[in-house]
Parts: sequence; structure tokens; C-alpha cells
Amino acid sequence: LDPALNNFRQNDQGSAVPDAAPDLTARGTPVERGVDGAATLRVSACNRGTESVGGGLAVGFYLGDPRAGGTLICRAYTTGVLDPGACEAVSCAWADVPTERPGAEVWARADDESERVECNEGNNLTVFRDVLCPGLG
Repeated sequence: LDPALNNFRQNDQGSAVPDAAPDLTARGTPVERGVDGAATLRVSACNRGTESVGGGLAVGFYLGDPRAGGTLICRAYTTGVLDPGACEAVSCAWADVPTERPGAEVWARADDESERVECNEGNNLTVFRDVLCPGLG
């Protein structure tokens, strides 16, 4: 009966879920033909978890497995918030992309620069085998 308390439809969920965490992945097609002997590495950085991640999420592209000493090719960063279920395309230039077989083994790692706690730490990496860009160079 008090108009100051007319909030019965508010549906307040209370505080955040105590075990909420992001789950960051990188997926997609790794290389697009560029110009001047370069190519563009591109993946979608995705959040499969239950908590949002702010902009600036790093995705590293490596020549070889980064866990085994792979060489960093370049790093790209998200610009917007990755809410649960959201993805954002990130890309960076690769000047030394192979133009003939055998192609390179390119690894992409989401959350490349942080120690963020995630739902599943084991799915941040993806590998693209035999990456090349014929006709460049």
C-alpha cells in the first residue's frame, strides 16, 4: 500500500552467481590474403562462460605451439565487452606468411596476456595447420 515500495515487479536476482567465470576461446579462419607481401590473421574471440569480460582481451597468434616455445607472430585485442555467448573478430598483420607448401602451423590463444580465472582453461588454444597464402610476395 506504500507507493514508495511499489517494486514487486523488479525481479531482483541479487548478487552475482558465486561461481560465475568467463570461458574464452578463439575460433575461425586464420589467414586472409593481404597486400604488399603481408596477410591478415583473423579469429573470433568468444566468451562461452557465465561472466562478462571487458575490452582489451588479448589474442596471440604464434608460429608453433606457444606452450612449447612457439614464436609470437602478432597480438590483437578486443575493443568491446564480451558478454556470455558473445564473440568479436580480432586481426593483425603477418608479414612473413609462407607462400608455398609446406605451410605454417599457426596457433591462436585467447586470453594471451592474463592470468584470468576461467571455467575451462584448456580451450583457449586453437591450431590451424598448413597455413599459407599463395601468390603473395
